[in-house]
Amino acid sequence: LVDEDTVNMRVFSMNLPFAALLANGYKTLETRNGTMFTPYEEGTKMLLHVGQRIYPDGNRHMDVMRSGGLDDVEIKVEITASRIR
Repeated sequence: LVDEDTVNMRVFSMNLPFAALLANGYKTLETRNGTMFTPYEEGTKMLLHVGQRIYPDGNRHMDVMRSGGLDDVEIKVEITASRIR
């Protein structure tokens, strides 16, 4: 059923901390295979589903965000905000 209140968009899932990196502009490359990641026109809007599971990355995401100028308090705020966006 499609009507004027319906919007069709692509959606993909990503776990923390990678979703936080993407939402904050630190992650700009996706290496997973699949048709979801074929080239899209610049400006194409997509939805990001953030899974509840946190993927263990040895806190590497903290180093990436620090390299962008954030301190540990700001990183915690950004990751927490990514869970509710």
